[in-house]
Order: sequence, then C-alpha cells, then structure tokens
Amino acid sequence: MKTIPVSAHFRLTSPAQDLPRTVITDKRPRKASGTSGRVLGYRRELILHNVTFRVNTAESARIANGAHRSVHARAHGTMRTDHIETRSEYPTLLREVHYNPRRSVYFHSFDHDGRMRPVHSANVVFFTQTPTGTGRCFIE
Repeated sequence: MKTIPVSAHFRLTSPAQDLPRTVITDKRPRKASGTSGRVLGYRRELILHNVTFRVNTAESARIANGAHRSVHARAHGTMRTDHIETRSEYPTLLREVHYNPRRSVYFHSFDHDGRMRPVHSANVVFFTQTPTGTGRCFIE
C-alpha cells in the first residue's frame, strides 16, 4: 500500500459553488517532494489514515471574537495513492466530528446523551459533503 502524508480541511468559500469541499495539501518533506505544502487537489470524498486533528488556538480565539474566517484547523494523516478508498470499505465510520471555533477550541463529537467530547486523533477518517455542499467528517 502506497501512502503519502497530507492534511485536509474544508474550503471556506461558498458551498453553492460546484467544487469539492475537501482540500488536500501535501505534507511530505521539501526534499522528498516538489509539491510540499501545496494543494494536491480537491475531493468530494476522502479517506485518511492515522489522523491527528490540529487547531491553531490563537487563530481560533481570534475568529471566536468575530474576526474573519481562516484555515486554522486541519486533519493530518496519510492518504493512499495506489487506490481511491470509499466509505463502503469502512462501514463503522459513523461518529460525526465537528469543529466550530465559536463553540470549542478543538475538534469534537457528541455522545448519545448530547455531551460534547474532544476528538484529537483517529485511525480512519472519512470526509464527505452533503448535496448542498456542506462538509462533513466521520470516524469510528
């Protein structure tokens, strides 16, 4: 299985635009890749492995206080390059993960009783979008 390190985030522009929401950025070291730090592409669906959710807390606080939005929260993990994976290969990815800087400074999910729980990492993460273009993220 061939993989590369990447980060993923949802585009901030209007979901009404007919473009995939998930942005994939190359996280390979500069010496290993001429595209390090650059956007590799956009996908409507994406599976990442060995994921760490990261938030720039200073930027999150700035946005929570009314500043303009910026990309400051990402999922860092590995993406397969030899096969495009689908959700059907991972039927247990049912718990939705959220991020809203006005609600919390970390990625989180909600328990069945409605309590918010932090999510810092996951073995497998599925990114998708609704028909209206809203980005969604699921873990086991």
